[in-house]
Amino acid sequence: MGKTIPLLSIGLPVYNSSEYLDKVLKSLLNQTFRDFELIISDDASKDDTANICISYAQNDDRICFISQKTNIGMVNNQNYVLNQAHGKYFMWAAHDDYYHKDFIQTLVNVLELDNKLITVFCPLAIFSNTTEDITNICKLNYAGRSGFSRIISFCWNFNDAIFYGIHRRQILANTKVPTWWGKNAITPANSNYPVVFFLLASGNYKLVGKIPLFYKRKKDASYPLNPYDHGLSPYWYLIIRKLNLLFDSLRYIYLGSNSSLLTFCLVFPVFLRISKDTATDIYYRFKCSVLKRKM
Repeated sequence: MGKTIPLLSIGLPVYNSSEYLDKVLKSLLNQTFRDFELIISDDASKDDTANICISYAQNDDRICFISQKTNIGMVNNQNYVLNQAHGKYFMWAAHDDYYHKDFIQTLVNVLELDNKLITVFCPLAIFSNTTEDITNICKLNYAGRSGFSRIISFCWNFNDAIFYGIHRRQILANTKVPTWWGKNAITPANSNYPVVFFLLASGNYKLVGKIPLFYKRKKDASYPLNPYDHGLSPYWYLIIRKLNLLFDSLRYIYLGSNSSLLTFCLVFPVFLRISKDTATDIYYRFKCSVLKRKM
């Protein structure tokens, strides 16, 4: 008799994640919702990540642990866990985030009641050191009757955290996290945004509840394109990455909606949003390079 297909698949790509891994695994495995598989892909870590994962997998048959023989990169690892999923719904998890015990149950209940919903999420809390040390609470409400209104809302409040919501896997399987060109291919910076554009173009979104059930760790910018790179090269690579983002965002809008008209109507708003972010990033990178500190 074959293994029962779970209602939800959780994809957890990890790399040198031993510092926070224990906490996120406990928060996922102790959810009130139990009908899920947890797919962990270790990207050839050099620390104790694999041993931690193996220890948990030996005690919980919901865990499927894969150890990559060579490092395939963050983006490829995100796509890998999605491709291994079997559930009706899918969510990505990050090794340093944390989940309230009712996170999955609350969101899945809403998806089960409305077949038109593609993605659901909840208010999220940004924390620095511990989940008690909350620096900000975000309520990302991109709901709207049309793909145009949803994406305009997203452009206004440009935050890709709903990438970590729960999605219909059948829809999500039609896309993947993109890889940038050239030197930018080594960093996942901004690569989740096109997937969010795809989801919002594909169908309805709902923000569930009023209190945070998801806790995201605040990170300092630590991408290879740092302020200590010499000359104009970091600025050039930053601009190329933003061009990647513009091109793929529009492409993913079209893939999600199959509408040339919608894509055309959104060219200018998306261009404005990404241009604004580009100018802001250049300003802070220049400021940090002058002050000789990290972003």
